[in-house]
Amino acid sequence: MKFMKKIILVFIAIIISYTSISAERELLFHTGVYGSYLHNFHLPDFTKLPNVPSCCPHYYNTGTGAGFSLGILFDFDVYNKFKLGLRAGISSLNGEITEQENIGNYTVRNTQGKEYIASVTVDHTLSASLYQMDFEPVISYYPVQDLFFTGGLKFGYMFSGNYSQEERLTSPENVVFLDGKVTRNNDIQNEPLPDKEALQVHASIGAGYRLEIGKNTYLTPEIKYYFPFTNISSVNWKVMSLSFGASLNLPIYESPKIQYYRDTTIQRDTISKIVMGLPKEIITLIGTDDSEAYKITKTDTIMERQIIKEHYERSVPREADLKLALTATGVTKDGTRKENPEIVIEELEESELFPLLPQIFFEKGKSEIGQIQQKMITADQSFKFSEDSLKWNTLDIYSNFLNIVGSRLNENPKATITITGCNNNTAEEKNNIELSKARAEKIKTYLTTVWGIDAKRIKTESRNLPLAPSNVKIEDGLQENQRVELSSTSPEILKPVTLRQITRTSNPPLVEINPTVFSEAELKSWRVDITQDNRLLREFSGKDVPSVLQWKVEDKPIPAVETPVTITLSAINEYSKKVTAYQDLTIHQKTIKKKREEIKDDKIVEKFSLIVFDFDKANLTKSQSVIMEQIKTRIKPNSKVIISGYTDRTGESEYNKALAEKRCREVQKFLEVNEANLTINPVGSDELLYNNDLPEGRSYSRTVKIIIETPVK
Repeated sequence: MKFMKKIILVFIAIIISYTSISAERELLFHTGVYGSYLHNFHLPDFTKLPNVPSCCPHYYNTGTGAGFSLGILFDFDVYNKFKLGLRAGISSLNGEITEQENIGNYTVRNTQGKEYIASVTVDHTLSASLYQMDFEPVISYYPVQDLFFTGGLKFGYMFSGNYSQEERLTSPENVVFLDGKVTRNNDIQNEPLPDKEALQVHASIGAGYRLEIGKNTYLTPEIKYYFPFTNISSVNWKVMSLSFGASLNLPIYESPKIQYYRDTTIQRDTISKIVMGLPKEIITLIGTDDSEAYKITKTDTIMERQIIKEHYERSVPREADLKLALTATGVTKDGTRKENPEIVIEELEESELFPLLPQIFFEKGKSEIGQIQQKMITADQSFKFSEDSLKWNTLDIYSNFLNIVGSRLNENPKATITITGCNNNTAEEKNNIELSKARAEKIKTYLTTVWGIDAKRIKTESRNLPLAPSNVKIEDGLQENQRVELSSTSPEILKPVTLRQITRTSNPPLVEINPTVFSEAELKSWRVDITQDNRLLREFSGKDVPSVLQWKVEDKPIPAVETPVTITLSAINEYSKKVTAYQDLTIHQKTIKKKREEIKDDKIVEKFSLIVFDFDKANLTKSQSVIMEQIKTRIKPNSKVIISGYTDRTGESEYNKALAEKRCREVQKFLEVNEANLTINPVGSDELLYNNDLPEGRSYSRTVKIIIETPVK
């Protein structure tokens, strides 16, 4: 008893302490425990359990039994005087059903062991041991402050259900069955209830009264009645209960509102470093030591004091150094070098004589005009043709040879021409005069249909090899012999094409630009611009600065005025720092007009080519002599003359150079140039003037070029 008193006193002390702490907080709900004694009433109406042998004719008398219930509870205020409750726990529905039966005259044995027949009465007993888990929502109504009435539903899950049954002899007294026992049919003991209904549903009504034992803490005695809706098995067998019990209701309050007070002290130290290229100063936290904390805790107050040590790094910017230097050096044709040169741009009047090669070459064994190296036009296009529109290019002029002849025949209506068709006189072309004739006729047809030349003005002839054939022992020579040759009664038809132009030269012709870049940081890009009057002449750019840049001044665009040329060097490093350096160069323009107004340093440059020396020959032909007479008239006493001789690729280099010199000397003999003003340049085949894979290219390479430079006074 003393021990129980101690437990009760401790329990009361805990409740009082709990309620005093929670006195100032808002009540949320109640929770607690409950327990009760159950007086169970079993209501049967069946003969036997499913598949269970029984000698009882029928169970219909009410049976009783004692049980219990216990669990936890939750109560919530919902509206005014109503509360919503929830209970969960465990309960037992134990009970015993007894049915009496008079089985009539039956042989029994008395205590002396004597058998006789008597009117016998027996009791059939069915005992049940039932346990279930409960879930019970209820609603309570409080008509006065602490008195309440309650109702709800209880849902039970029968997790254990066993039964036992027996038959006991009750009358007459002091007798037994023949086996010496007062019971029989008792072989079923504590067996699982067949066809058990696991889900049990009861309606509940009850009443109770709350006894306050602390602030919002109650001990509540209550009585309840549970009315069943479901059988405990597949037979008609229900269990109702009368509950006598009590519950302990404990309040649950909201979390206490604790006041926090913090006092933080931060101790900082900073180290500095210089960072190149940083755009602005940056302070970075690089580490924090473990903080020191002090804490004082009271019922509703927590005071914290903390010391934090922070370590910072201060990055101080420094601009990355970027320096540029720029020099410009002029390089003359003879290699002379001069820094910051004056650039002289000079205009020269230049004309060039382009002799016509009066030969047209065909493919082996063919006479188709569409397969030769000639530009074919239509009759409509012939009206727009002009020699002045020809490109300053020997082979391009040659590709228009038939159009030039057609145009000149129209301009000279009394002139006639002769077209001689030839073949290489080997293999399929050997003695093939018909092929030679067909080649000549195809050329004639083009001139008559496209250029409208009267056929009577064109004479055609045919032969095997040309009159002056090329080497018949090599493939190049055979190709050159597959041709037609044109001749005319009028020198106007096959005279050279003369083109004139104004050329601009520069002295020095080359300017070397030396950019120097010193950068502490990585270079992102550099650029050199050469401009004049905001006009871009050249541009160079990249990432790695070269040692030297070359400006070839004579390449277009060329400086056009006398405003200085500005060379601009700019560079950007990885931090976007940009630096620029400048260099100006003086420009002097020597135009033809200006030179002639000043009567100073002007000259006329004329260029001539002799076409064509025959294969492996150096003697001048009659047609060349006519051209030479024209050239001779252009040479003045103060003219400087350069005669350069060339050959095709056929033969050895030394032989070709000697042949080229012979050709130069033949020209010099005719022109009678003063040796003081003469330059002889025998090139031979060391420099092939034209594409020697083509027969016309080889023919044009057998030439002498004459350059006449005559000062203007």
